[in-house]
Amino acid sequence: MLTFETINIILPAAIVGMMILFTHVPLGQEVLKRGIIFIDLAIAQAASLGLVIAELTHIHNGVAKQLLALLSAMLAALLFRRIEKIVPQYQEALIGVFYVAMATLALLLLSHHAHGAEHFNSLLSGEMGAVQVTVSDL
Repeated sequence: MLTFETINIILPAAIVGMMILFTHVPLGQEVLKRGIIFIDLAIAQAASLGLVIAELTHIHNGVAKQLLALLSAMLAALLFRRIEKIVPQYQEALIGVFYVAMATLALLLLSHHAHGAEHFNSLLSGEMGAVQVTVSDL
């Protein structure tokens, strides 16, 4: 039998799982079709920079943090789309430069933060800030 506690655990995980499914499948298909393997990492790095900005501006609401990360990722995706139209021959190189620039900017922003090294290590390892979203946040 499903209890409120079980639903409180399963519902956010199911929502996030569906969000990941609906965003990663088309992105993965596009990456494989175009052969631009580095683009997903660069977009993830932009999202993590959004989380760094949320941390430094003391945004503690989990949904607001995720929206800022989503906005950062969407802006990066729009930039990459524009790069594809303007200079497709340099697209892969520019995506690599973008990735390094976003990681460097995150490092610089976190350099004076008390737990900056921990945040930076978790971001580089793919942990997006360990943001916990509960049903009450939604």
